[in-house]
Amino acid sequence: MERLKTNIVGPDGSLTSAICFVGEAPGEEEDQASPPRPFVGPAGRLHNRCLKTVGLLRSETLIRNVFSQRPPRNDSGYFFDDKKKTILTWEGQEHVDELEKWLGRLLKLREETGVGPNVLVALGAVAMMILTGKKRITKWRGSVLPCTLVPGFKVYCSFHPSYVNRLMNERPEALQGQKKVQAMNALPLYLKDLQRAEIQGGFPELRRPKRNFYIADTIQRVGVEFGKLRGEKNVSVDIETLQGADGPILWKIGFSPTPDYAFTIPFIRKLRFHWSLAEEMWVLSLISRFFLSKTKKIFQGGSFDLSILGRYRGLRVRTNTFEDTMLAHHASFPYLKKGLDTLCSIHTWEPYYKDEGKVWDGRRISDEAEEIYNCKDCAVTREIFPPILKDLKDLGTEEGYRRTLYVFPSILYMQIRGVRIDLEKKKELTKGFEEKVLSSSTMINFLAKRILNINSPQQVSRLLYSDFDMPIQYDTKTRKPTTDKHALQKLLQKYIDPETENHKLLKTLLDYRKFEKLRNTYAEMEVDSDGRIHTSYGWITTWRLNSSESHFGKGGNLQNIPIRSEEGRQVRMLFIPDPGRIFLSRDYIQAEAMFVAWDARDTRLMNLYSKGIDVHWERTKELFDMPQSLEYNPKKLWKVPGLEVSMPLYWFRELTKKFVHGGNYKMGPNKQHAILVSEGIYVSLSICKSAMNSFRIKNPLTVQWQGRTEEKIRRDRILITPLGRKREFRGRLTDDLIRSAIAFKPQSTVGEMCQLGTANTYREEKRFEPLLNVHDEILGQCRDDPETIRECSRSLEKGMRIPLKIHGETLVIPSEAAIGKSWGEMEDYEG
Repeated sequence: MERLKTNIVGPDGSLTSAICFVGEAPGEEEDQASPPRPFVGPAGRLHNRCLKTVGLLRSETLIRNVFSQRPPRNDSGYFFDDKKKTILTWEGQEHVDELEKWLGRLLKLREETGVGPNVLVALGAVAMMILTGKKRITKWRGSVLPCTLVPGFKVYCSFHPSYVNRLMNERPEALQGQKKVQAMNALPLYLKDLQRAEIQGGFPELRRPKRNFYIADTIQRVGVEFGKLRGEKNVSVDIETLQGADGPILWKIGFSPTPDYAFTIPFIRKLRFHWSLAEEMWVLSLISRFFLSKTKKIFQGGSFDLSILGRYRGLRVRTNTFEDTMLAHHASFPYLKKGLDTLCSIHTWEPYYKDEGKVWDGRRISDEAEEIYNCKDCAVTREIFPPILKDLKDLGTEEGYRRTLYVFPSILYMQIRGVRIDLEKKKELTKGFEEKVLSSSTMINFLAKRILNINSPQQVSRLLYSDFDMPIQYDTKTRKPTTDKHALQKLLQKYIDPETENHKLLKTLLDYRKFEKLRNTYAEMEVDSDGRIHTSYGWITTWRLNSSESHFGKGGNLQNIPIRSEEGRQVRMLFIPDPGRIFLSRDYIQAEAMFVAWDARDTRLMNLYSKGIDVHWERTKELFDMPQSLEYNPKKLWKVPGLEVSMPLYWFRELTKKFVHGGNYKMGPNKQHAILVSEGIYVSLSICKSAMNSFRIKNPLTVQWQGRTEEKIRRDRILITPLGRKREFRGRLTDDLIRSAIAFKPQSTVGEMCQLGTANTYREEKRFEPLLNVHDEILGQCRDDPETIRECSRSLEKGMRIPLKIHGETLVIPSEAAIGKSWGEMEDYEG
């Protein structure tokens, strides 16, 4: 076979450097440099800047690649015989052999003179695999491993700077889901890795944390181990579970008072209960006594642990003794991953171990291995606690963390309690949605004149764009043809005549997808064995709550149930209060819009809000140039500007709410138009452009507020809400980042106010049970008698009344109450 003819790109730097970086292969700029030199292209320039950021100079390090020649198309797969890049070609093996000899000479030099690389930094998956034999850089990043290529060296594993550079320069619209998470994490973790590599460069040996683990599998040993916890100020706690028919079953529970010592108590061994009933009661009493002691209990993601222990074992933690490393880390770095594997790779020298606790082929690993894993989780959690607390103090984020801990008990209560479901009505609704799905699919097949797989994007695309010759719609993110909801709704705007087959097909496709989603997501949502639907809550980057499947394995997201549609109302009617109870809710009124008015110092809007005037209607008249004397009549028709149609004033008012929301957060007309279409509001792009332009002209103080926010982000990247929540905005200063910064203070503040309202009422009003926190609404239940309803409504209003000091002015956002026999039948309550 013919050998590569590209230039040999050798090492660069001093052989006496304490750190040696090992990359993958040269690129075009490295190959064409004179003389050829590694890491001088875009990835190398980023690497140099990152070194400088952490106080290192490239000249103080040594750097080279595994493969010393540039492969065709810059694809290192050229040097491998398999796609997984594990089997080297003859040419690839030659390069690795040369690397092995070179490293061998470096090791000999270090042993003879005491100078030379103490650590090899594997940049990327290929370098890590060659140097250590390990795969999956996203798992092993941050770990220090023995070098298997040349024993005697240690290897610190990190990303390749080209990976970091690609993510940093990716189009914003292409960053979705997990890729967006990776993009937010890549650069901060790479910088952290360089700092940690410098530490490892200070000594040649591979140092591992020394930990002692014990298995308390006898009553005597349990007593001895708990005796050791007496007097300890901080103890970490972690549980492991097995999945049972009705939810998770407690498998192990571990405790660690110091990073070098932990013990675990097994509850199941060899798939049998380990303790007799009397023994288990005694063990649980010791755990309960410890949980109720003054010792700080440190969890990592304690929402899961305490939900399981609280619901199935009746255990609770004493007030003000709960700490959580995940929540504390999130308070300082909301954009970073917060799993224990990431925190371990940042704050400890424990190598990656999370696969030790995985399920393989549907079966758990051995009891003994899981017990060691449980102990290790506890010890690592205990080790990361002090540096995470230090971050809180150093970065000024402790106030926000303490507020999260304050609201946590009420969030935990809602997770464990769940909401009762009308099971008979659920069956009827599921059947009704199934009939509508079947009816829609029958009509689609009739119009297509063949049997289609309606869930196949390829078949639907061929039907619309080939058979029916409709104009192709493209995904704005992938720029590929799409038949998603947005595309169908845009096409429906083109084919507005309901008598045409194109209109019928598009409308029926939308109906099919709507009812299928309603059936699968909500009507068929799994109900727990207690006849209730549970959800779990978490905090997003604005510290608002999100909702997902419960920790018990069923339930789901309860925050995205449609609010205004009839189908959404039917789904909400499934949620009912307990016997003898009635639902009571309170919802903040125009909360974010009021916040923006106060933060923008818009005295005109502030006065309107303070006087209780319908601000939405006043802004509707402004936005659509209606007479100021026009009174609001929801059913009165008014001509739509630029169109030969009239719509009721209610439609204009609702549309204005959308435009104001988008305008407040500097949303562009194209994005606004896309959102409106996705919600079934069909207005032209020209109307959106006109409305957004009118908003900017008629709200100059809001525009100035946006400008001040952008200026502050460009200056120091930090924003602080009136509640003291501090957030740093990292990453490239794109339009998306600026818009997220503009929205941060209103959304974060209102979200946290709703959580505080829940927590305040939960602590002070024992007659009211909070059940759900949905956006700006708190839903709960109380006894169904007039006096209790009135008192609980007042208590809830008091709990939600949280004065905000903004530029010297006090803002109190009002809330309105509602009651009902189901969540879908709530009526205004004035008591």
